[in-house]
Amino acid sequence: MRIFKFLASMVMVLLAAVAVQAQVTTSTMSGVVKSSSGEILQGASVKITHLPTGTVVTASSAANGRFTVSNLQPGGPYTVEVSYLGYTTQTRKEVYLDLGETGREDFTMSSSSQQLSEVVVTGTRAKQTVNGGVGSNISAERMQNMPTVGRNLTDFIRLTPQAKTTFGGGISIAGQNNRYNQIMFDGAVNNDIFGLSETGTNGGQTGSSPISIDAIESFQVGVSPYDVSLGNFTGGSVNAITKSGTNTVKGSAYFINRNQQFAGRTPIGDKAAAISLPDFQANTIGATIGGPIIKNKLFYFVSAEIQRDERPQPFTPSAFRNPPGASAMQDSVGLIVAKLKTLGYDPGSYTDIPDLLNSNKLAAKLTWNINSKHRLNLSYRYTKSDRSLTSAGTTTQIRFFNNGYLIPSTTNSASGELTSRFTNRLSNKLLLTFTNVLDDRDPLGKDFPRVTMNSVNDQVWCRC
Repeated sequence: MRIFKFLASMVMVLLAAVAVQAQVTTSTMSGVVKSSSGEILQGASVKITHLPTGTVVTASSAANGRFTVSNLQPGGPYTVEVSYLGYTTQTRKEVYLDLGETGREDFTMSSSSQQLSEVVVTGTRAKQTVNGGVGSNISAERMQNMPTVGRNLTDFIRLTPQAKTTFGGGISIAGQNNRYNQIMFDGAVNNDIFGLSETGTNGGQTGSSPISIDAIESFQVGVSPYDVSLGNFTGGSVNAITKSGTNTVKGSAYFINRNQQFAGRTPIGDKAAAISLPDFQANTIGATIGGPIIKNKLFYFVSAEIQRDERPQPFTPSAFRNPPGASAMQDSVGLIVAKLKTLGYDPGSYTDIPDLLNSNKLAAKLTWNINSKHRLNLSYRYTKSDRSLTSAGTTTQIRFFNNGYLIPSTTNSASGELTSRFTNRLSNKLLLTFTNVLDDRDPLGKDFPRVTMNSVNDQVWCRC
């Protein structure tokens, strides 16, 4: 008997240790059921229906009149129906749950002898949630109503008062370095483990977002959460979940383009001398689709996005500090390029050095309502980005395109989540995740020493 108790204790300790590394991907609903005279009603039946998927969860109130239902799918709308013998059934519609939060829904039942018809509670009311610590929730509705230029999480995380954008495009939460944050998608870690990215996400060195915004259902920013399953960070926690399919087939297709025609003139210097920006392209095309495979039972969601950006970095030969003049400098460059080509190496252009970004993103999710007590979510995320990091020439140095380097990054991430409710007081969540990141650095041209031209002491010389 003692051995059994010891083993049980060890299992609980191990489960607690695993929970610390886990992440919140569900929501909870609780409330108290009592009569109009204030009497606690034990054993009241609570029926919670997730309207988009038809998922039904039932519970009953305890001796203190309270009911708590965990592992619910974030969002909504939900319909909550409470019934008790001798009292009129009450139905509450348009109930929404934030990710990781506990929604509070209290009911006051009227005696059926006082009112014969069913009571339906409708209308707008103040949303009640149990405070889970300092932080904020950004729902799908808020994301749709917020403007975004970069189409990344940064634009929305700034809704959190304790968060601000760093110079390199990262997010500092509670004044901490952005590399101390924890970023999760469907419970899977997506931090920049190597630590070079300013954004703090996987593949951040390419400048691409780790996932398409159109694949995100909602996310939670935690500064100092009370939930023990949120941990392993000293900055902030960014916890996002991807969209799921519903009983209604829904899809979207979008194309986003920005170029010099949509931008203003140069923002610095004399306004009268402002000129148009050089030609550039920022194109994003994508599509999403989700729906039922088996109504009320099995659902799918898929998101695909392609991003192609080209940012010019023009260089004017006349800007080079060279006493003989721009034409003499260009002649010198031509001789050096010709010599390099005889050695089998083309240094590339130096008057127009583009900064290129190519990114492909895919997100897919399968949701299976096994029965009223168990739900299984399987999700997969793939991001492949290539960034050509180059820099233009200066007044004292001429740089070539092949002086830069290519950063290819590929991320494969998967999550498997089984949520279960065994009794009104006992529930469980099993979460298994996998993340594989491959970041590399390659030369843009052939293997060859770096080639630059410098102007020092009124002379032009080449360094190879």
